Amino acid sequence: MSGLLTRRELLRWGALGAGAVALAACAPKAPTAAPAPKEEAPAAPAAKEEAKPAAAGAITLRFMTRQGDMGSHMREFGKRYADESEGKITVEFEEAPWDETPKILETQLVSGTMVDVTWGDTAWWPYMGKRGAYLDIEPYVEESGMDLSNWFNLDWFRRWTDGKLSGLGGDAGINHILTFYNKNWVTEAWGKEPTDDWTMDDYVECMQACVKLKGKGFFGGMAPIGGGHVSDGWIRNWGGFYMNPEGDTSLFHEAKCQDGIKFLMEQLANGNYPGREDSAEGEMQMFLNQKQATYISNPGASQGMVKGAEEQGFELGVVLAPKGPSCFETPPRRAFIPYANTYGVYAKTQYPKEAFGLMIRVTSTECQKWLTMQTGKQPGAQLELWYDPEIVEKFPWFPKVADLMKDCTDVFPVPSNSRYNEWRDVGANEIPALVYGEIEYNDANVQTISDHLQEVHDMPFPGSMA
Repeated sequence: MSGLLTRRELLRWGALGAGAVALAACAPKAPTAAPAPKEEAPAAPAAKEEAKPAAAGAITLRFMTRQGDMGSHMREFGKRYADESEGKITVEFEEAPWDETPKILETQLVSGTMVDVTWGDTAWWPYMGKRGAYLDIEPYVEESGMDLSNWFNLDWFRRWTDGKLSGLGGDAGINHILTFYNKNWVTEAWGKEPTDDWTMDDYVECMQACVKLKGKGFFGGMAPIGGGHVSDGWIRNWGGFYMNPEGDTSLFHEAKCQDGIKFLMEQLANGNYPGREDSAEGEMQMFLNQKQATYISNPGASQGMVKGAEEQGFELGVVLAPKGPSCFETPPRRAFIPYANTYGVYAKTQYPKEAFGLMIRVTSTECQKWLTMQTGKQPGAQLELWYDPEIVEKFPWFPKVADLMKDCTDVFPVPSNSRYNEWRDVGANEIPALVYGEIEYNDANVQTISDHLQEVHDMPFPGSMA
């Protein structure tokens, strides 16, 4: 492993952190910048001008953490970071649920009281980035000697801040990348098990066999339909997507996108997927209750799948999601949506080096491994973790996920005007109605939904996230 920093080395340059910080960028170094209006984006302070001496007991860092299990590693390693400073640093935790965090941070940003270090979600990180909330950490990365060659998808954190590195990923992964399946059911019905190279045709054949075996009330898979990027993994199987890479144009009406929509509708029509009422208990729970033969999700579902299968008494199988037509194009591509919960430093923090040190402590391999082993969540954005022997022993399918992540150059797509919530709401209300047949499927209705999505793209940058 390369790029390791010792505690002594970090102390020397003022970060007061510890742990491995070797990380991987699979994205191109020339990002698509989407700068905010200059009057709305406060400039990040220069590193040397902001640096303060680490006098004993003089530094208090405020850290916005996530509530629940997803924030347990943040609090645990925030405490360790303070302890390792030998009294020079105190870390104060401000917990918030996922849906309240962006509003709280925005209020703090406007009032000039933003926490020194915060976590963020890919859905709303761009908004805060374009508002000038985050420190450019590139100088601190260079000063520390960190090796960023093992980080996943760093382009995401540069895209919204004029190409500057605004943060580092914590837990990361790709949506719709794994198929969890009921071995007992699938092998009896289909006569074989899926492989990592299976196709959408194989997938449909498997589902049909599973439904035929068990009859009414049982299903082969699930229909990932909803707002945001719930169904994007399926749409991308056919080479389509809801918006262009720049995030300013709706592509919902285009043929490749509709090929994916039609596939979902076909599986509903032939009974492979549960309808809206059939899946009221939740698709994951249906799978664990053995009413559904397969379940396609992200690596973060692994712990729940393993535990649930043990409790329900069936053998769990795990392979990569089936290949759609886009996998056979030139160049081939697997139809997945990358994501990474993110950590950033407040642009106006009084203690940028110490705040950066806290950030790399909670993104360290030690911290992220602790998260995986304690909670079963997927490893962090440092790809080496996905090959860690202890983690692999627990979740042997993680390395093949990482192999795909290495080649991933996509970024989590959001509207360029940061209107993600409005865009998600349109999708959540209108797309399922179309897919479930509650409104007639025709060119006019497809175009209407695309027009409504485009109306969101055409909205101005929001004055607030409230």
